[in-house]
Amino acid sequence: MRQRKSIKRRTIGMLLACSLIVAPGTLITTTMLTGCDAGAGFLGLQDYQRDLLFGIGSLALGLLGGNNGNGGAGQDITPGCTIEPNEDGSSTITCIQVNADGSSSSTAVTVRNGSPTACTVADVPQGAQISCDDGTNVIVTDGTNGTDGSSCSVTDNPDGSATITCTDGTSATVPAGEDGRNGTNGSNGSNGRDGESCDVTETATQVCITCGEDEVCIDKNENLPLFDTVFIDAFYTVTGGSIAAARQADAFDPIDVFEPKLNCEAETVAYKMGVPQRYNMSGAGNPITMRLYLYRTGPTDGDCMVLRLDSFRAQRNQRIETYGGTRYLNLDLSGLTLQDDQLEGLLIVDLPLNNGSDFAHSLAFPTPNAADLLAFELNVLDVDRFNDGGCYSLLGVDFFESAAGDASVDVAGVKEITDDADTVMSCGHCAVTDHFDQPDSNDVPGYETHEADPDDVAIVSDMLQLRDDGDPNDDPNVPQTEAQAIKYDIDVSNYSDLTLTVKWSSLGGSSNFDHFYVQWRPCSNDTPIPTNSEVGEAAFLGAFSMPLLVNRQLIAGPFFPASEVLSVPLPQAAVDAGCIDLRFFTVVSQATEGALVDYYELCGTPREPEPRWACVEDACVEDVEGQYASFEDCSSNCVPPMRYACVENACVENVEGEYDTFEDCSSNCVPPTRYACVEDACVEDLKGEYATFEDCSSNCVPQVRYNCSQPAEAGVIGQCVEALDGAFASLEECQTQCAEPRYSCAYDSNGGYCVLDAQGPYTEADCLNDVCNDVPLDRAPAATISQ
Repeated sequence: MRQRKSIKRRTIGMLLACSLIVAPGTLITTTMLTGCDAGAGFLGLQDYQRDLLFGIGSLALGLLGGNNGNGGAGQDITPGCTIEPNEDGSSTITCIQVNADGSSSSTAVTVRNGSPTACTVADVPQGAQISCDDGTNVIVTDGTNGTDGSSCSVTDNPDGSATITCTDGTSATVPAGEDGRNGTNGSNGSNGRDGESCDVTETATQVCITCGEDEVCIDKNENLPLFDTVFIDAFYTVTGGSIAAARQADAFDPIDVFEPKLNCEAETVAYKMGVPQRYNMSGAGNPITMRLYLYRTGPTDGDCMVLRLDSFRAQRNQRIETYGGTRYLNLDLSGLTLQDDQLEGLLIVDLPLNNGSDFAHSLAFPTPNAADLLAFELNVLDVDRFNDGGCYSLLGVDFFESAAGDASVDVAGVKEITDDADTVMSCGHCAVTDHFDQPDSNDVPGYETHEADPDDVAIVSDMLQLRDDGDPNDDPNVPQTEAQAIKYDIDVSNYSDLTLTVKWSSLGGSSNFDHFYVQWRPCSNDTPIPTNSEVGEAAFLGAFSMPLLVNRQLIAGPFFPASEVLSVPLPQAAVDAGCIDLRFFTVVSQATEGALVDYYELCGTPREPEPRWACVEDACVEDVEGQYASFEDCSSNCVPPMRYACVENACVENVEGEYDTFEDCSSNCVPPTRYACVEDACVEDLKGEYATFEDCSSNCVPQVRYNCSQPAEAGVIGQCVEALDGAFASLEECQTQCAEPRYSCAYDSNGGYCVLDAQGPYTEADCLNDVCNDVPLDRAPAATISQ
């Protein structure tokens, strides 16, 4: 037989149920069939998808209910209908209805395929009437009770027979059977060895029988664990995250993930666990611990990490339900070591599911049953103060059973468990917080205590105890302030608002004036606190004149672990004070009355720092640690220092100069020694062309000059020779001039004439032009040159 499909698992199931043919030639239409509407009718259908999605919907619920995440396998089908196809082509519709007395009844109808026919269903006294337009008319009723059977009795007869007599007049005699033959006698056995003397010892947990060296112990504790461990390494997530409260209206498909990384790749992780059949067979309610293996990596951008845990349960023959409610887990990272700005390590979180009702020691969930299917969903909160920026890989989840009453079963790896995220105040932004996690002691470190007796103020079970220890001299008719604990000098200057959160419980009170108080005052008030004063005394009132923050009447108790969490905003005057004192105290009238403080936190919004300015590279920039309170103050002081530069051998002011002081500049700013070549010798000259004497010497040498060595004869070029006073400055010039005969003028009585002269200024052409004829006669030579 095929597995039935639950009509509550998929919406399409309801549509199929409303469109199947219920008889040959008959079709029930969805528009006319009462019960196909979401309001439920004869078929008893409800909009379970709406209930599940908006009531307890989440990814974990989707895991219990199937891949479509809208309900699912494992749900009870009461009330509702299922459709089962038969081998002959027909289908059987089975509907289960919940009656007013809580009982249930079922109706089954077998239908065949046929032509479409419209039908209606109406409630009638006998049950339900299905009427179709082809004439089909069927009344579905509950079966009638059968006839009660007759009462009978049995009588033994002397002959060994027995007579059965019934009230309806019938009777029957059952004869006795024949005796069997006696068996033959067996032979005697051999004698056994003498028995040993045995001792029996009993403890609270076991009974031991000791015979000589042999011992057998029988455990009396029926509550010992019955299963060792169930390890989970199959995890699921969904695209885009699935915080239970934010995505309940969406249908989604779980995605398998291996070692999901919360807060860096996925925002939601879910997993499921079936409770072993062997669990809790003795009914003792052994605690089951859920152990998370989280590996953290990355920096610490925040002060804490809080995860939301939603839990669900599917039980045999019942609907899926929330399991224990939502919990918020404030992870304890104190065991991890910060290296190179990275906080990395394995964080093991132990969460007992059902170890009592106190969140401090378990999740306080109901004890599950064997074969329950549990599903859990972890979500990252989209709140900055609950996010430390780390990446948390979920390596695995282990479930293990412990013995009832085992003192070692406790929460580990979390600082706090709560059902309200708003009460998680220890995620930074706190001026002071104290959970009193220290050994029991009459000394409370960090507080000044005033008490009538040494143990009126004490640490007890990780709580601050304030009570009357029972001084025999106390007048029970006068309220006494026996126990006071004061926290001095709390710096609140960095907060723009403050809220005091206190978790407390009463140790008992017998009068209307028995109260637990919390009060504040400015640190500047140094009025001494009396050790033991009555409430009406002026000294007592003068010490703390500010209004009370907490005023709670003590009631008869003790009622711990029942407790109250208070959140009280501090007045603006306390915020503006910048520094305050807090006092916790009780007013009681009888011995042992007082209060317990589980923890308190004074937290608020960090005050935005006033803008400050710093001078960086001669410019004013914002800097929370800057030395200037205003831009103007910075600007007036942040000016570039005067510097000096050497310009043309003189020191001048220049903000970009290379010298810090004028003196430093002057000692370095001197004209360099330079050299000039004067008459073929190097001499110092500030404007000389040579920077060094060597450079000058290599270039300052006498200039070589040239003369023609001999007069040139006709057709002969004169020879150029070096001469310091030579007529020619260069060899080229000399050679040019000596390339043809040179002449000078000579004179006689006849006048001037040209004569050969190697150094002569005239060429032959000059002489032919009578260049010498203009010479005075008194200087004329004796002969003339022929033309």
